[in-house]
Amino acid sequence: MAALIQALHDTRSQLAGLAVAKERLRFARDLHDLLGYSLSAITLKGELIHRLIPSNPRRALEEVSDVLIISRQSLADVRVVSSGLRSMSLEQEMRSAQSLLEAADVKVRVDIRLGTLDQRVDSVLAAVLREAVTNLLRHSRAGTCAMAATQDGDRVRLSVSNDGVDPSYRDVSPHSGSGLGNLRERLQSASGVLTITRGPGGTFELVAEAPARPPRRFADPDDAEFGAQDHAA
Repeated sequence: MAALIQALHDTRSQLAGLAVAKERLRFARDLHDLLGYSLSAITLKGELIHRLIPSNPRRALEEVSDVLIISRQSLADVRVVSSGLRSMSLEQEMRSAQSLLEAADVKVRVDIRLGTLDQRVDSVLAAVLREAVTNLLRHSRAGTCAMAATQDGDRVRLSVSNDGVDPSYRDVSPHSGSGLGNLRERLQSASGVLTITRGPGGTFELVAEAPARPPRRFADPDDAEFGAQDHAA
């Protein structure tokens, strides 16, 4: 009996340690996915403002207002990450991404045909879009970008394609991030898949597909809210 009690205490300690490790991974993953996009946008806008000040101060002032909006959203994102409430809207993110890319002189085509999505799927696909746009701004000289979010029955498909990618480019920096790996894990939690294709002429396409309403067993194991719902069920 004493040995069983000791084993139980040891097991509880190990489970507590795993819970702490999962929360650290969750925080790091969400911080990367949420803030990478915002910080890239602020950098892009700052460079644009620097170019506009001598020739078009009125437009530069408008861009400063956009930077303030993005920075406030970044602060809100940090609070969202720390609280664990990670609700995001794919449609809203697509509109935001369109505005940002057009400010970077990228020709954008947007196609949105969505019904009602499960909140997990909506947030996951919004995070995929953020990472795709962040990578586009960092690692390409894109002139065109096509974004499409469509729903066919119970399946949702997000595609982001652009040109201007250097086929030989590989970021070997220790700070290059792990965004695509994070996104694959997120999509798996919603029973989704991520496909990446590099085409001729420096073209690149990212496709994420997931069920509009994934089975309960695919709820994010790091999400305390979903876990509590599962437990209550």
